Amino acid sequence: MNEYLIGGHISLASVIDNKSRTVNKIILDKDRQSRVSSASYHFPEKAQYKKILRFAEENAVPVESVSAEEFSRLTLGESYGGIAAVVGDRKFDDPASLMTDSGFALLLDGIEDPFNFGYVLRTAYASGVDCVFLPRRNYFTSAATVIRSSAGASEMLRIALYDDESALCGMLRENGYDIVCTAKTENAVPFEKAEYRRPMCLAIGGEKRGINKALLSDADKIVCIDYKNSYSMSLSASSAASILIYGIASRI
Repeated sequence: MNEYLIGGHISLASVIDNKSRTVNKIILDKDRQSRVSSASYHFPEKAQYKKILRFAEENAVPVESVSAEEFSRLTLGESYGGIAAVVGDRKFDDPASLMTDSGFALLLDGIEDPFNFGYVLRTAYASGVDCVFLPRRNYFTSAATVIRSSAGASEMLRIALYDDESALCGMLRENGYDIVCTAKTENAVPFEKAEYRRPMCLAIGGEKRGINKALLSDADKIVCIDYKNSYSMSLSASSAASILIYGIASRI
């Protein structure tokens, strides 16, 4: 099993609350914890420490209290609010378990940057996406970055990995899903003019290579963002995803 260092109360709390990973060790900056504990204010932070320590005690998770210097060394200079943890791999769902009659699913392929990936997951969760399908590769090698950039949403969403894209599309169709792809092609319709229904799966590709041709050929409809000015460049993956996910979510 792989291990990852994550930091910050939001990141750790999202893992704890959603049971998305094993927590192998918690690391606290003892100097900061001491200042918070002895202060007559810092009530939100006091509650954070109380929650974390209660979790550690109830689940026999070791807690290592270190100096500010050692904490900085372990986190490569990140302060993380004095809270970090060593966690295991992300737990994933089976694709078949995520099929529902009214689902709004998201398929992501080719988003390489962990910040962009995290931002997309944050938008997806906030917009009401039920689940996310990812090709089987490790999107969470930069777990700390993904969790922080998603503000914990990466641990809240139900996520499934797939090996065969064609088989996944077949499963989606068998369960009544419309497959909507996003691409700048001749037959693409501006997303705000298209009609949608649940259940549906929205497929978004990376800004460099977009969605592959096989997936496009499986699409029920292809939509695009219609630029208001003449512009030949792609939007960032997170910007395009935010526009599309929220815009489509408001129409279904």
